[in-house]
Amino acid sequence: MSVPSRTAQLGLVACLLLGACKDDTAQIEKARAAEAAQRREAIEKLSPAARAKIGLARKVADVLPSVPRAGDDAKPPVTDPKLRLMELHDDDAANADVMLTSELPLFQRAILGSCRYNDATTTSGGWSDMVSTSIESALKRCARVRWFLVVRTAVKVAPKLVGGATYEGGAYAGDVVVFDLASDPPTVAGAFPIEVVLQKSVKVGASATKDRQEYELAEALRKELLQAIEKATTG
Repeated sequence: MSVPSRTAQLGLVACLLLGACKDDTAQIEKARAAEAAQRREAIEKLSPAARAKIGLARKVADVLPSVPRAGDDAKPPVTDPKLRLMELHDDDAANADVMLTSELPLFQRAILGSCRYNDATTTSGGWSDMVSTSIESALKRCARVRWFLVVRTAVKVAPKLVGGATYEGGAYAGDVVVFDLASDPPTVAGAFPIEVVLQKSVKVGASATKDRQEYELAEALRKELLQAIEKATTG
């Protein structure tokens, strides 16, 4: 039996490798198609309930002006089920979302705002950049929001860098209005005063720009606000 030439051997290896590559490409394309189908199924199945909840939450902007400011001695409402903030807890018992009045017009913040943004973004970003399991989880969380809290700030002092690693400012004062999204239009469950001052140290990247550092400070202040709301509502 004759031994294949070196050229023939290389040609055979190339053919084998090419065949393997073709097989891998086919498998990848098949997996992508399956994932795209699962993504579409999750959106079609779960987005109607999420959109309905977003629609209810957006109606609070019409009700809010008629809600009196909470007195200094007002207490948070006792809710059933108990209020649990979704931005602080990633579990099935979490059922409350929070926005500031300044965030209501764009409605792109917090849990419901993120869902609205992803749902409205069809070209790049949004649901198209997420796997089906993440889409399913996000839409289920949106649909599960029962309590929608709006922070009306009478005083807002944004934290600002004043040199090096030092910042000044960072405070919220106002009240929190709790809306029940179980009815249409949403009803007011109660309102209570809130006051937050950012005093903790905030970690930011050493190479972060000033804008990025001030963004991190603003996020730290928001987290302080959420934690103050949770402390007030859980006793």
